Amino acid sequence: MVENLFGDLYWNGVLVYLDDILIHAATLEEVFAKLEEVLKRLRASGLKLRLSKCSFLPEQVEYLGHTITEGRIAPQPRKVEAIDALQPPRDIKGLRQALGMAGYYRNFIPNYAEVTQPLTKLMRRTEPYAWGKEQQQAFDAVKEGLKDAALCNDYASGELVIETDASDYAVAGILSCKKDGMETPVEYMSRTLSEVEVRWPTREKEAYAIVVALQKFDAYVRGRRTTVYTDHKSLEWMFQAKKGKIARWATLLQKYDLDIVHKNETQIAHVDALSRLARDAVTVEDRMTCMAVMAVAEEEGLPQVTE
Repeated sequence: MVENLFGDLYWNGVLVYLDDILIHAATLEEVFAKLEEVLKRLRASGLKLRLSKCSFLPEQVEYLGHTITEGRIAPQPRKVEAIDALQPPRDIKGLRQALGMAGYYRNFIPNYAEVTQPLTKLMRRTEPYAWGKEQQQAFDAVKEGLKDAALCNDYASGELVIETDASDYAVAGILSCKKDGMETPVEYMSRTLSEVEVRWPTREKEAYAIVVALQKFDAYVRGRRTTVYTDHKSLEWMFQAKKGKIARWATLLQKYDLDIVHKNETQIAHVDALSRLARDAVTVEDRMTCMAVMAVAEEEGLPQVTE
């Protein structure tokens, strides 16, 4: 009911999850205007707020497992501590729960797909469940990667930059915000290629990496000038293609304001590493599924990262 009440304000300064309402804006005037509108709608619908549960103009906000401060968003320390305390799973069910917990924060971990590859391959029922040194190292790497994980949430101003790369089996990208000559990561992505896609020539894989990255980062980049760096020089002329998949993708991407720039492999080595040997994908639906898994785990008394 609460979500329906603020449907037209959703992602426009008002975020709602169940009975948690988060209001944000660039200026105090906007905050007060949105707050007034929210209170009006609550009053009109007969809903009440408990004052002791409200917080106004805080320097730090805890929301959906995240700690939000000025210019920064990070996993809540208590969630990270709970994940760090997890013991090695004894079976596929336990592994699935552990990956569900850690996977909720996968956008904070560069190369998450490759890091967890030794773990995800245990999910295949065609192979026996055997926890070894490789799995333990991956398990520890995920825990370590979350300890100091943080991303930029101050991307309203500054230049948006996307760096993409494709390997034989995956595509990857990083969205950053550039201010005063410094680039700060906003979000990471990586996606495995299908059996058909792995047979595409390098030119098409590199073009596809741009397509996937822009679809993933659409909410950030639509309507804003964005620089896309790729290590495949031929893609500088991507929008001049007259036929084939690259031409169709170029048509699809006409809605974006892009500047595609070539960088050599050494200049984007950090992105190149993201795509190597990646074996799984992340979508908005994946993240929502992880949230649902955590909610169900709490209801059923399963191990989870919530209090």
